[in-house]
This record gives sequence, structure tokens and C-alpha cells, in this order.
Amino acid sequence: SSPGNILDLGSGHCINGVEAALKTNSYVVCVDYSVNMMTIAKMIIFKKDVYGDYVVADMLRTPFRENSFNTILLIASIHHIPEYFIRRITSDLNRILRRRGLIIITIWSWRQSRFVFDLFFNMIKTFLGLLDFPRRFVVKWRSRRGVFERVYYLYSLEEISREIERKNLRILSRGYYSPMKRSPENIYIIALKD
Repeated sequence: SSPGNILDLGSGHCINGVEAALKTNSYVVCVDYSVNMMTIAKMIIFKKDVYGDYVVADMLRTPFRENSFNTILLIASIHHIPEYFIRRITSDLNRILRRRGLIIITIWSWRQSRFVFDLFFNMIKTFLGLLDFPRRFVVKWRSRRGVFERVYYLYSLEEISREIERKNLRILSRGYYSPMKRSPENIYIIALKD
């Protein structure tokens, strides 16, 4: 059966939402703050011949009515949101998700070996009052246009699970996975709105 309307929130170029829509013959809405990413999403939607739209918007202020989506994807997106906004985003997810709808979340795990050294110093900075959140990291991304710094707030599985459950969303499955390596480097949560 078709999941109906899919929202890919913080979609980047929206390949995840487009592929989900393609596999299920569904309508997809791609949302990202980047105009450039939405331009690419538009081309991918057209090239893959799926029904969809692309919206430039902030994840924290989605422009959708209540009960708009059957499925919401947050693939590697909410780890860019500071911890003091997580409650706001989970409230909005609950608002726009239809009853019996699914939320699928993936985020980077703070347990990745590349963060161990920085985490140690961040804990000291937090203890000294120089940093509010010890698992805030700046990661350099290279592209054809140069090197960019992206901020990540790496949450634990328990922190995100607690916020999801606080909104009366039932977690169906959660844990760690890694798409390319043997050691788990990402967190996933699949939740249902009863």
C-alpha cells in the first residue's frame, strides 16, 4: 500500500524522499533551507518522474497544515538543530503527521571515533562554562565550490527517543547502524503516531 504523502524534512537534494516516493508511488514534498538544494531537488524530481514539490523553508517553521503527511523522513537533518529547539521540532512533527503516520529519523552518533578527541575537550569547555552543549561539533565539508563548515549537535539515542515519546509517538524500532562500515556510526528511530 502507498504511504500517501511523504515529507522529506531537511532533505538536501531530496534523493531519499524521491526514492521513497518512487518505490511507493507516492507524492513527496522536499523541504530544505538551501535554495541551491531545492534547485537540485527540482531536477531530481523531474528526472525520476515522481509527483512532488520542493519548498525552501526552515525545519523549525514548517508551512504545513495539521495532519498533512503519512510519512516524515528526517535523514541526517535534525543533528543540525541545537538542543534547545529539539522539543519545538518534535511538536511540529506531531502536528503535521497524520494518525497512523510514520516518522523515520537518522542522525550521526556521537560515538564515532572521529569525535573522541574533540569530545574530551568539549567536556572540559562545558565544565568551565565555555560551551553549552558538549556534543556540538564543527565539521568541514569539501565541495566543488570550496570548504564549508557545518555545525552538528550529536544527540544520544536516549535523548531523541525521549523527545519522540514525549509527543505520544510510539517508537517501533530504534538503534544503531552504519551504511558503509562495520561499527555503527548512526542512530535510527522509527516511530508511529497512534
